[in-house]
Amino acid sequence: MVISMSLGSLGVSVFVFIFGLNKIPLMSLVLVFVLGLFYQLRDSAQRTLLQLHVKDDDLTAFYGFYSSINSVVFGFSIFLMGTISDLLGPQNIYLLASLMTLVSSILIFVALKNLKIEFNVNKTI
Repeated sequence: MVISMSLGSLGVSVFVFIFGLNKIPLMSLVLVFVLGLFYQLRDSAQRTLLQLHVKDDDLTAFYGFYSSINSVVFGFSIFLMGTISDLLGPQNIYLLASLMTLVSSILIFVALKNLKIEFNVNKTI
């Protein structure tokens, strides 16, 4: 699952980078479709991992908290990226987002290698 998350992030990074450089409208449509596949790979693995490691009784509270934090971070990122876009241009925002996603994907791979993390899917909580 963690590998699926990191591969999904890596795919998102690559295709966001290509999207940032693209100037062909039809190609943008294809890239957005492919991006959606990688987002689903990453997000499905992330949700499954969270559900496996949070007690059933705490899932409702956890997802409420998770959703609240996600909304705040999303709002802040729109403000931040909008400001950066005004300074550097919209194309550079995609390149910056691609770089940040690539860094997060690499960090996941490094953490897996260094910590030798293994997740047992059959583990009962």
